[in-house]
Amino acid sequence: MSGAVLTPEDRAYVLAAMRRQGNSAVHRRMNALLLLDEGWTAERVAEALFIDAETVCAHRRLYGAAGRAGVERLAYVGHAAVLSEAQVTELSAELSGRVYLTAKAVCGFVAARFGLAYTPHAMARLLGRIGYVWKRPKVMPAKADAEAQRAFLDGTLLQPLMATAEADPATPLLFVDATHPAYDAHPAQGWIRRGERAVLPSNHGRVAARQRTLRKERAVFSYLLATARHSFRRAQRRSTRLRPL
Repeated sequence: MSGAVLTPEDRAYVLAAMRRQGNSAVHRRMNALLLLDEGWTAERVAEALFIDAETVCAHRRLYGAAGRAGVERLAYVGHAAVLSEAQVTELSAELSGRVYLTAKAVCGFVAARFGLAYTPHAMARLLGRIGYVWKRPKVMPAKADAEAQRAFLDGTLLQPLMATAEADPATPLLFVDATHPAYDAHPAQGWIRRGERAVLPSNHGRVAARQRTLRKERAVFSYLLATARHSFRRAQRRSTRLRPL
């Protein structure tokens, strides 16, 4: 049996609303109204939904007074903000000039600057309200100066090495270039203003490891992507076979 509480139009609306993702408190009200509309007593509905019978009656009175709009309306009122408007403005200016990696770090700034205590969860909600999101910055690859590199090689590095090799032909000279092993850096997430893009300069990328013996005119080339540990060790083994230490 139906129609004991809801009008046919409101019943169809409530059934459709129950299939949508919505607020759980509103869903509980609609559940109670649908069961009452089937002819259930308030006590039976309360037992099925694990709520108090008086709460079921309150949902029915709310529907009778305000209709389905009243059932969907949540009249919760939060407490006043802990930070004043001036303090929120100062906090926003601080976040614009510095990226904080965690909400807990922002809590530390607020405690030190304003003497107010926030939990990380409450701070994360506050940051979301004032327009900040927790995301990664954009990594910008480094751009080397080719002319400066060539000047360093020709005037500072290669000429002294070649002079050393010519002065002592019996001693092999091994030349190793750019073999520093380091994994690619991954930027951490931080609190950045919504819609803005933070840029993080980076110096990682393709690393070429080169070793050659100047006397034998032989070379070993190993190109390491992301400087993986096993690739670097493979380059070391190849170099050792060419010139045992």
